[in-house]
Amino acid sequence: MLQHGPCPNCSSHDIMANIHVIDRGHFDNTDQELTVGMHQNPKAMLIKGLYQSARWAWICGQCGYTELFAQPPRELLELYRRAE
Repeated sequence: MLQHGPCPNCSSHDIMANIHVIDRGHFDNTDQELTVGMHQNPKAMLIKGLYQSARWAWICGQCGYTELFAQPPRELLELYRRAE
């Protein structure tokens, strides 16, 4: 993983950390951060309570290998476990 060492693809140490991932949107031209979403109450009929989390990229400066990370992972894990 890029957060903890060299690139797993080319072994380079030229890693760019915490790069914003931009979503161009589907119905307009505004730039927005790419997010992941999880319903807090997935079995509800109407109000499911969407929780969104920002995404960050770590990119190798030599080969372009990219990993995406969601923040904060602990909150996502707690919601995921409650929703199961």
